[in-house]
Amino acid sequence: MIPARIYADLVGKPFAEGGRGPAFDCVGLAVEFQRRRGIGTPMYLSDEAELHRQIAAGGALDDCHRLDAAEPGCYVLLRSFEEGERHIGVMVDPYRMLHSRREVGSVLEVLSRSVWARRVIGFYRAEVAA
Repeated sequence: MIPARIYADLVGKPFAEGGRGPAFDCVGLAVEFQRRRGIGTPMYLSDEAELHRQIAAGGALDDCHRLDAAEPGCYVLLRSFEEGERHIGVMVDPYRMLHSRREVGSVLEVLSRSVWARRVIGFYRAEVAA
């Protein structure tokens, strides 16, 4: 489990398109979460357009290993509600996802009880040194 001190102050941050702090979009929030953990982020994950290109190229994420199930600190890649778009969050434990949405800002929610439960593309662990 990821200690709450790493992410607690990120919950409730406002949404901003392209935001990398103090307001965040989904990519910015995931990057900040991993930075605080000392985990480097693959370059394409810091650029939402490039992330979408990587996924469109076959769903494989370079420098990230696909996992069979959620684990603390992994990325969760989701189909967005907008056609062709993707959404990303990070798992703080095997059940709860931290992510940022335009409508509500950053939230922590139980993935299996959220509207995102049926939109999971996969779970990925980055292997990039900070």
